[in-house]
Amino acid sequence: MEDSDEEPFAAAIGPGYVCPSTGLVITGDGRPVSESVGPAGDEHNGVIKSVVRLAFVDGIDLFRTVMTHDVETLADQAVRLDTICPLSHRYINYYHWLVETVPRIRYARAYENRTDDEVTYLLRSDAPPYVDETLNLLGIPENKVERATGSIYRGSRVVVPAFPARTASDYRWIRNAILEKVAASDTVMTGGKNVYISRANAIERRIVNEGAVIDSLSTFGFEPYLLEERSVAENVRLFHEADAVIGVHGAGLTDLIYCDDATVFELFGAKVKGPYRRLADTIGVQYQPIQCRPASTDVFVDIDHLERTLTNVLDR
Repeated sequence: MEDSDEEPFAAAIGPGYVCPSTGLVITGDGRPVSESVGPAGDEHNGVIKSVVRLAFVDGIDLFRTVMTHDVETLADQAVRLDTICPLSHRYINYYHWLVETVPRIRYARAYENRTDDEVTYLLRSDAPPYVDETLNLLGIPENKVERATGSIYRGSRVVVPAFPARTASDYRWIRNAILEKVAASDTVMTGGKNVYISRANAIERRIVNEGAVIDSLSTFGFEPYLLEERSVAENVRLFHEADAVIGVHGAGLTDLIYCDDATVFELFGAKVKGPYRRLADTIGVQYQPIQCRPASTDVFVDIDHLERTLTNVLDR
């Protein structure tokens, strides 16, 4: 990964409000803080999506309160804390967690070091298990975490980290911190070093001829894994020690962050999206897309094309 001179940044407003279901921060006078929910250049789109999501997740009453900047109602309904930092995303997805949320811990720590203020991280009420596993690997104690029980929180100060820009320095921080903890643990690497990410348990982008694909991949030394049935630490070690990784586009590819000198193959159906190509480019691993035939919301893999691609790339 290339070095970066970028410094982690977080600012505090006070008092302010946080909607834990989306991570949206609202100032004391009822104005949304766009940087809390969107990257530079797309902040306002993030605010719109987050506010609309409030109506579906938290109810129309909170939606109206936020839209009308009704700070009296916000103050009446809010759960009150001291210094809080939102650690949630409007989408419950491992990619958005690791790439667009976890780096905020780095920024919040820089704020704590600069100010001697103690931050409490605010999580959404339905945070998946990988959230707790990641926080544990990063050494975040339970007493610094607040699990939301209400739909709106008020902090005497609200720390607003910059929206992560998917930089090499952020990925390096995640890698170093988590790999150090995993290396010191008793997590055992099992299986081979060529990894096939199965989506057999997913509701879309499954491989309809997966049996034939697994048989073909086995001749190249690949073994199938259902990542959702493994711990975060096990997957970190799996990817860190992998020589090659292949899988259909999806959040399972996020752990490429931990790869060293690996080759990554991403399978696509009807839609081709670029986040994992950008991730691979940023961390410096070889990337190869493989176009497949759409099968409704799933994909059909041409075995001959798959084998030719693997042979051409892995034999280089």
